[in-house]
Amino acid sequence: KDHLTNGFKKKSIEIDPVSFLTPVPSKNKLYLAATYSKAPSQIIEFNLDSHNTKMIKISTSLNVDEENISEGQMIIFPTTDGKLSYGYFYPPVNKNFCAVPGEQPPVRVLIHGGPTGMTTLGFSKKLMFWTSQGYAVFDVNYRGSFGFDRKYRDALLNNWGILEIQDV
Repeated sequence: KDHLTNGFKKKSIEIDPVSFLTPVPSKNKLYLAATYSKAPSQIIEFNLDSHNTKMIKISTSLNVDEENISEGQMIIFPTTDGKLSYGYFYPPVNKNFCAVPGEQPPVRVLIHGGPTGMTTLGFSKKLMFWTSQGYAVFDVNYRGSFGFDRKYRDALLNNWGILEIQDV
C-alpha cells in the first residue's frame, strides 16, 4: 500500500481532446464533455477497466471536411506595460481557395464575456465560418481571464475596462 496515494494506483489516461470539463465518475466509467481541435464537442464515456472510449452524444451533426478546419495555436504576447497575455490564433483555411501571395488576411479579434471568463482551444462552428471565408481569428484571454494563475485573474482589480482593452 502506498501511503502517498492513499492506497490508489496512479494511472495515466491518454485521450484525444484538447480540453474537457470535469469528469463525472460512475462505477468503472468516466463521462467527459470533450472538445477536439478538428471535430465537434462530444460527451464521451471512458471505461477505466478497458481504457476504451465511446461517444455518447455529439454537439452537432455538421458534416465538415477536416481539411477546412483551422487548428488553433496558443499565442503568448507582450502587453503594452511589459506583462504577458494569451490567446488562440486560428489561421484561415479553405482547401478550395488561397490568399494572394504576400498579403496578410484580415483578422477578427474575439473577446470572451467576463471579465473573469475564458476562451478555450478547440473546434467551433463560429470560428470555422470565419476561417473558411479567408479571415484569421484571434481569440483573446486578456488579463483577468479565468484559467490562469490568481495574479493574472486579479490583474483587473482597480483596472476594469483598462487592461482588457489594452490587451486586445
